[in-house]
Amino acid sequence: MELEPGARLPPKLSSRPSSGVSRPTVREALRLLAAQGLIRTAKGATGGSYITVPTAGHLSDSLRSGIGLLAATRDVSLDELMEARLLLEVPAARLAARRRSEAAIEQLRAAIPGKPLALGTREQFHRSINDHHRSIVAAIEARDEDAAGGEMHDHVEYLRPYYEKAWREVRRRT
Repeated sequence: MELEPGARLPPKLSSRPSSGVSRPTVREALRLLAAQGLIRTAKGATGGSYITVPTAGHLSDSLRSGIGLLAATRDVSLDELMEARLLLEVPAARLAARRRSEAAIEQLRAAIPGKPLALGTREQFHRSINDHHRSIVAAIEARDEDAAGGEMHDHVEYLRPYYEKAWREVRRRT
Protein backbone atom coordinates (compact mmCIF):
# COMPACT_ATOMS: atom_id res chain seq x y z
CA MET A 1 0.00 0.00 0.00
CA GLU A 2 1.35 3.43 -0.92
CA LEU A 3 -0.06 6.57 0.69
CA GLU A 4 0.49 10.20 -0.29
CA PRO A 5 1.29 13.00 2.21
CA GLY A 6 -1.91 14.04 3.96
CA ALA A 7 -3.55 10.65 3.46
CA ARG A 8 -5.16 9.02 6.46
CA LEU A 9 -3.83 5.67 7.60
CA PRO A 10 -6.51 2.98 7.51
CA PRO A 11 -8.35 2.87 10.87
CA LYS A 12 -8.15 -0.93 10.95
CA LEU A 13 -4.36 -0.61 11.14
CA SER A 14 -4.49 0.25 14.84
CA SER A 15 -7.71 -1.52 15.83
CA ARG A 16 -7.30 -4.92 14.14
CA PRO A 17 -3.77 -5.35 12.84
CA SER A 18 -3.17 -8.03 10.26
CA SER A 19 -0.11 -10.23 9.77
CA GLY A 20 -0.20 -11.45 13.37
CA VAL A 21 1.25 -8.21 14.78
CA SER A 22 -0.10 -7.34 18.22
CA ARG A 23 -1.96 -4.09 18.93
CA PRO A 24 0.72 -2.85 21.36
CA THR A 25 3.38 -3.36 18.66
CA VAL A 26 1.33 -1.40 16.11
CA ARG A 27 0.66 1.38 18.65
CA GLU A 28 4.39 1.60 19.44
CA ALA A 29 5.23 1.76 15.73
CA LEU A 30 2.70 4.57 15.25
CA ARG A 31 4.12 6.40 18.28
CA LEU A 32 7.64 6.17 16.82
CA LEU A 33 6.45 7.40 13.42
CA ALA A 34 4.76 10.36 15.13
CA ALA A 35 7.92 11.11 17.14
CA GLN A 36 9.90 11.15 13.88
CA GLY A 37 7.41 13.54 12.30
CA LEU A 38 6.33 11.03 9.68
CA ILE A 39 2.68 10.93 10.79
CA ARG A 40 0.43 13.19 12.83
CA THR A 41 -2.38 11.93 14.97
CA ALA A 42 -5.65 13.76 15.55
CA LYS A 43 -8.39 12.89 18.02
CA GLY A 44 -12.14 13.25 17.68
CA ALA A 45 -14.69 12.43 14.99
CA THR A 46 -12.27 13.26 12.18
CA GLY A 47 -9.31 11.84 14.05
CA GLY A 48 -6.78 9.28 12.98
CA SER A 49 -3.21 9.11 11.83
CA TYR A 50 -2.17 11.07 8.73
CA ILE A 51 0.97 10.88 6.60
CA THR A 52 3.18 13.98 6.89
CA VAL A 53 6.32 15.23 5.20
CA PRO A 54 9.10 16.01 7.67
CA THR A 55 10.55 19.52 7.61
CA ALA A 56 14.17 20.27 6.71
CA GLY A 57 14.74 21.30 10.33
CA HIS A 58 13.39 17.99 11.57
CA LEU A 59 15.63 16.06 9.19
CA SER A 60 18.62 18.15 10.28
CA ASP A 61 17.91 17.38 13.94
CA SER A 62 17.58 13.71 13.11
CA LEU A 63 20.91 13.67 11.26
CA ARG A 64 22.61 15.54 14.10
CA SER A 65 21.32 12.99 16.59
CA GLY A 66 22.41 10.11 14.38
CA ILE A 67 25.92 11.51 14.00
CA GLY A 68 26.19 11.84 17.79
CA LEU A 69 25.14 8.22 18.20
CA LEU A 70 27.64 7.10 15.56
CA ALA A 71 30.44 8.90 17.36
CA ALA A 72 29.54 7.07 20.57
CA THR A 73 29.64 3.62 18.96
CA ARG A 74 32.75 1.55 18.46
CA ASP A 75 31.39 -0.01 15.24
CA VAL A 76 31.89 3.03 12.98
CA SER A 77 35.11 4.90 12.38
CA LEU A 78 35.41 8.59 11.71
CA ASP A 79 36.69 7.82 8.21
CA GLU A 80 33.55 5.76 7.55
CA LEU A 81 31.35 8.59 8.80
CA MET A 82 33.13 11.14 6.61
CA GLU A 83 32.92 8.80 3.64
CA ALA A 84 29.16 8.42 4.23
CA ARG A 85 28.75 12.20 4.38
CA LEU A 86 30.58 12.61 1.10
CA LEU A 87 28.59 9.80 -0.54
CA LEU A 88 25.30 11.38 0.56
CA GLU A 89 25.85 15.11 0.55
CA VAL A 90 27.88 15.64 -2.62
CA PRO A 91 25.31 13.91 -4.88
CA ALA A 92 22.50 15.62 -2.91
CA ALA A 93 24.01 19.03 -3.67
CA ARG A 94 24.35 18.10 -7.35
CA LEU A 95 20.72 16.96 -7.43
CA ALA A 96 19.60 20.13 -5.65
CA ALA A 97 21.28 22.19 -8.38
CA ARG A 98 19.48 20.19 -11.04
CA ARG A 99 16.05 20.42 -9.40
CA ARG A 100 16.24 23.74 -7.61
CA SER A 101 13.33 26.14 -7.40
CA GLU A 102 13.16 29.77 -6.32
CA ALA A 103 11.31 28.71 -3.15
CA ALA A 104 14.04 26.20 -2.32
CA ILE A 105 16.75 28.83 -2.83
CA GLU A 106 14.88 31.18 -0.48
CA GLN A 107 14.63 28.44 2.14
CA LEU A 108 18.32 27.62 1.86
CA ARG A 109 19.30 31.29 2.20
CA ALA A 110 16.97 31.74 5.19
CA ALA A 111 18.63 28.79 6.92
CA ILE A 112 22.04 30.54 6.90
CA PRO A 113 22.44 32.99 9.79
CA GLY A 114 23.05 36.57 8.67
CA LYS A 115 26.07 36.86 10.92
CA PRO A 116 28.15 34.26 12.73
CA LEU A 117 27.39 33.31 16.28
CA ALA A 118 29.44 35.41 18.71
CA LEU A 119 31.38 32.65 20.44
CA GLY A 120 34.84 34.13 20.75
CA THR A 121 37.37 31.88 19.02
CA ARG A 122 34.54 29.82 17.49
CA GLU A 123 33.13 32.87 15.72
CA GLN A 124 35.60 32.42 12.82
CA PHE A 125 34.52 28.77 12.51
CA HIS A 126 30.86 29.81 12.22
CA ARG A 127 31.77 32.58 9.75
CA SER A 128 33.55 29.99 7.58
CA ILE A 129 30.60 27.59 7.83
CA ASN A 130 28.23 30.35 6.76
CA ASP A 131 30.52 31.22 3.84
CA HIS A 132 30.64 27.57 2.76
CA HIS A 133 26.86 27.34 2.91
CA ARG A 134 26.51 30.53 0.85
CA SER A 135 28.86 29.11 -1.79
CA ILE A 136 26.87 25.89 -1.96
CA VAL A 137 23.62 27.84 -2.32
CA ALA A 138 25.13 30.05 -5.03
CA ALA A 139 26.15 26.98 -7.04
CA ILE A 140 22.70 25.44 -6.57
CA GLU A 141 21.06 28.70 -7.62
CA ALA A 142 23.24 28.80 -10.75
CA ARG A 143 22.13 25.22 -11.53
CA ASP A 144 25.82 24.30 -11.65
CA GLU A 145 25.83 20.66 -10.55
CA ASP A 146 29.61 20.28 -10.70
CA ALA A 147 30.18 23.42 -8.64
CA ALA A 148 27.49 22.43 -6.10
CA GLY A 149 29.08 19.00 -5.67
CA GLY A 150 32.55 20.52 -5.43
CA GLU A 151 31.50 23.12 -2.89
CA MET A 152 29.82 20.44 -0.77
CA HIS A 153 32.91 18.22 -0.99
CA ASP A 154 35.11 21.13 0.11
CA HIS A 155 32.70 21.87 2.97
CA VAL A 156 32.76 18.31 4.30
CA GLU A 157 36.55 18.20 4.06
CA TYR A 158 36.78 21.55 5.87
CA LEU A 159 34.81 19.98 8.72
CA ARG A 160 37.07 16.92 9.00
CA PRO A 161 39.50 18.31 11.62
CA TYR A 162 36.58 19.54 13.73
CA TYR A 163 34.96 16.12 13.52
CA GLU A 164 38.28 14.53 14.48
CA LYS A 165 38.48 16.68 17.58
CA ALA A 166 34.85 16.04 18.56
CA TRP A 167 35.21 12.33 17.78
CA ARG A 168 38.25 12.04 20.09
CA GLU A 169 36.35 13.88 22.84
CA VAL A 170 33.28 11.62 22.59
CA ARG A 171 35.47 8.51 22.54
CA ARG A 172 37.47 9.78 25.53
CA ARG A 173 34.27 10.22 27.57
CA THR A 174 32.87 6.76 26.73
